[in-house]
Amino acid sequence: MLLGWTAATAAAEEYTSQSCTATAAFDYFQRGAEAQVEARIDNPHCAASSGSFIVEVTIKADNADASEKLRFEETWSRSDDQTIVFTRRYPIGDDVDLLRIRIRKLSCDCATE
Repeated sequence: MLLGWTAATAAAEEYTSQSCTATAAFDYFQRGAEAQVEARIDNPHCAASSGSFIVEVTIKADNADASEKLRFEETWSRSDDQTIVFTRRYPIGDDVDLLRIRIRKLSCDCATE
């Protein structure tokens, strides 16, 4: 098991829908039995917008031969044109190594006026 903070920076993920394009950039860390994600979601096409995404966490237990994926569903929304910044902690269990975190199925919808 990794002790202390283990850090990684991930590339931005982009999703385009009919109404807007959202980009998620994030950093992630492991501390004991938690994975922490610091994320930024941006959408240059419309101010008021919302969407959802899945945080996919890949871990490997100390006594396992294969890795395992955990999935956490999240939503986002904004009423202006400012980048959304947030931090979340996800339980990953004891005696595991955090291998990778990815953002999947990032959606974006412009609010109708």
